[in-house]
Amino acid sequence: MKFGKILISCALLLSFATAAEAQDFQFGLKGGFAASWLQGTVVTGYEQVVPHNSFYAGAFTTCDFASDFFVQAELLYAGRGHSDRSELLPNYSRSLGYLMVPVFAGYQLIDNLSLMLGPEFGYLLFSKTKAGDKVTDTISDCRRFNICVAMQMNYMIFDSFGVDVKFDWGLNKTFKPGMYAEGVNDNGRNMAVQIGVCYKFD
Repeated sequence: MKFGKILISCALLLSFATAAEAQDFQFGLKGGFAASWLQGTVVTGYEQVVPHNSFYAGAFTTCDFASDFFVQAELLYAGRGHSDRSELLPNYSRSLGYLMVPVFAGYQLIDNLSLMLGPEFGYLLFSKTKAGDKVTDTISDCRRFNICVAMQMNYMIFDSFGVDVKFDWGLNKTFKPGMYAEGVNDNGRNMAVQIGVCYKFD
């Protein structure tokens, strides 16, 4: 947990230091819809995994270094989790909430359309499971620190308003080892697709 806090703090300091030295930088807000699942998660072996629906919201800063290259750092709240459907576990779901810091290197492909790639550091704020009408706090089952590779595409409809599509590929396991029976839940990794809007201040 301490290691995760140190990495996130370093990412934030790096992004703000970069912004301070850049020729041109902008700040903005963003938010939208998130669909997520835990790749490799198995509870009963017979369940049908369906996307877990949530949202994300936060702020970002973009620092231009050349006409086509830039760095973008973000500070977001983002929901994650998974939902399963089976006869043994009807209406089972796990909701996760993260504070996330993506740090992107970006390239403008054509006018108003850019592609970004970089690491995303996350700190778990809560974890809750729901089975039927019963809700349980399960944060003790999970690792507090999460890291993903994130790829994002941005299209600016107007100078200040645009749309984002982002995909997260989790690199580390979400659950602590030994929390469940062998082969159950230990391999879950955060995967997500986010679609939303962004607004850049002048």
